[in-house]
Amino acid sequence: MSGHSKWATIKHKKAALDAKRGKAFTRIIKEIMIAARSGGDPEMNPRLRTAVTAAKAVSMPADNIKRAIMRGTGELEGGQIDEVMFEGYGPGGAAVLSRWPPTIAIARSARFVTCSRKRRQSGRIGQRRLDVRA
Repeated sequence: MSGHSKWATIKHKKAALDAKRGKAFTRIIKEIMIAARSGGDPEMNPRLRTAVTAAKAVSMPADNIKRAIMRGTGELEGGQIDEVMFEGYGPGGAAVLSRWPPTIAIARSARFVTCSRKRRQSGRIGQRRLDVRA
């Protein structure tokens, strides 16, 4: 037997599934909000159309998609999410431009990820951070 109560097993499985769905929804909502800056019509905005298709693929409710588009266009109040582009220099002085998606740009320090001292990688970060407007 797996435990005391069958409901406890079901509850844990539902919680794990809900956490996975929530993580996917959050990632796609951020992408929709950034894509909606260029225009809120999926027919005229190919990036938004792709994000909406990805949202439908993970069974996101239509209301959530509509709210994310409205937040991205500024019709609703919500957090401002920006994409970030960094310049850096790799081994041999090769210039590198790195475009970071919103989940990574918000969650991590680019200086740590690109030029880690512990890993002893050659290269250095550039002098400026470029804000990308969709």
